[in-house]
Amino acid sequence: MPEMDSIELMVVLDNFVKANGVKQAFSFGTYDVIGRSQAVYAGGLAENYDLLETILSVAPAGEVKASVLRGHLVKLALKYDGLTKNSPLSKDLWAGKAADTISTMLAHLRRVRLDIIRAKQMQHKATDADVIAVEKLCNLLELPDVPAFELSSPSDCTSVVGSRASSPGRDTCFYPAPSRKLQREVSLDDHGYPYLFVQLCWPSE
Repeated sequence: MPEMDSIELMVVLDNFVKANGVKQAFSFGTYDVIGRSQAVYAGGLAENYDLLETILSVAPAGEVKASVLRGHLVKLALKYDGLTKNSPLSKDLWAGKAADTISTMLAHLRRVRLDIIRAKQMQHKATDADVIAVEKLCNLLELPDVPAFELSSPSDCTSVVGSRASSPGRDTCFYPAPSRKLQREVSLDDHGYPYLFVQLCWPSE
């Protein structure tokens, strides 16, 4: 399993704050209130695409020690005062909560990547654009003996251009949920009548 470089993680998180600004860098949106045991929310993962992509670039297994992540976030909070300016929490508590939220999103990505049933459940409730973003993030995960992840159909390719708040511009495809059709088979007699009808109404010879 690929190992995470702790020093490099701090570097990319620092650059992420510089690129996105202190007000938006760790604005998690819906995932602020989603716990690890709850269902995966594709829209929330897509909303945090840039952050997750940044972390996966140095932690390709999608696993980061909570203590390491929290320590880096504390340092960032001390360096960039604006990160916690509008938070009622202390810098230390803010870092702990942010680390927990990031860990939850990474865990949800791994869950979808490793369990196709849960991936389909997520897909059923998501928009095409959100599924595309999650699919791309899942394929950034480097997991041993796990085949490439795809929820896409070559016959339904679409190009989606998005942003941090939606999904990245990527050419990919999306599997539409299969439609279900109920079928009823009816046995007919020699006269073309259903057997049940024959038993009730057709005179015996």
